[in-house]
Amino acid sequence: MVERGVARKLSEREMMDWPGAVFYISHLAVQNPKSESTPVRIVFNYSQKCEGISLNDALAKGPYSYLNSLLGILLRWREGHAVVIGDIKKMFNSIEISEADQHCHRFLWRDIDITREPDTYVITRVNMGDRPAPAISTEAILKTADMFQTTYPHVKRLLYHSTYVDDIIKSTMHIDEAKALARDTELVLSKCGFIIKGWLFHNPSDDESHSQTRVLGVEWNSATDAKTYDVSVNIPLQMTRRNVLEQVMRIYDPMGILSPFVLNGKILLRRTWELKLGWDDPLPMELRGEWHKFLTDMHILQQYDFNRCLTPKDASGQPSLVLLSDASEKAYGYAAYVRWKLTDGSYWCRLIMAKTKIAPMETLTTPRLELNVEGAQ
Repeated sequence: MVERGVARKLSEREMMDWPGAVFYISHLAVQNPKSESTPVRIVFNYSQKCEGISLNDALAKGPYSYLNSLLGILLRWREGHAVVIGDIKKMFNSIEISEADQHCHRFLWRDIDITREPDTYVITRVNMGDRPAPAISTEAILKTADMFQTTYPHVKRLLYHSTYVDDIIKSTMHIDEAKALARDTELVLSKCGFIIKGWLFHNPSDDESHSQTRVLGVEWNSATDAKTYDVSVNIPLQMTRRNVLEQVMRIYDPMGILSPFVLNGKILLRRTWELKLGWDDPLPMELRGEWHKFLTDMHILQQYDFNRCLTPKDASGQPSLVLLSDASEKAYGYAAYVRWKLTDGSYWCRLIMAKTKIAPMETLTTPRLELNVEGAQ
């Protein structure tokens, strides 16, 4: 952190002469064996209270409007044939904070030598854990895009609509377009101190070997250009409402591709509410058997994959959007499909996304539930 300019050591004179506010932050080491770049990270606890207040209590979070829609980015990622994915290196740490803020980010460090008094350091850049860090960093990226919008308007569109915190995700129709966009984006960001850790490109015609990767938490096999699901399930010996809910929540599916399957789990969860079971009460034998089958079937999800790209190579004209919705006494939902006409006169159709919800405990008529679906669309 010192070498990168993210922290600096304070001298005794500087601490004595500082007239403003002071706040000290506790820290700890957190291990992440899955990370190749940072297997051990120093984490600062900005929410720890001292005399009834923490640093985050005194900071404004910033508007949610700064963050793009996660679902919107994933849908745009599925539009074109070629893919470009980038990661801004140490994005938060690329933005300086004022001297007054630095002294409210003091911390102690003694290099694990407990025989001496610790030194005092300050954090000099925006850091992970700061309540407004995402808003500040996103605003800095948008300001960078605005500064060069005349020369690089396509970069501004990318940074405004295809970024999620430090991730840049975009699909284009041609790989050359993707590489040119990456080159210009890296140039613009570098002018304001942001560095791209690396770019990942995908072209369906490439014969290079690709590996499994994650795109905003979604598993993607770049060799087959397909979305996959890595579901780890532990069938608990003692089934309670708490631990079966934990297993259902392991399924990360923001586009709702697995909605027909996940809906079964939601309906089973609703039955635990109808029985008025406590969070740690054992499930009845009949319900336990149904849960065992559901959790066992979750392993099968890993056998399926789904097309990422929603545009066929031989598409003709403009696509049609097909929306289907339905409701019952148990649940309601909708599914959205894209339908293309191909050059040979045939048609090509793929699922874009879907969404399901269980019906409320208060009984509603099916027509009223169908109106709820139309409102959700």
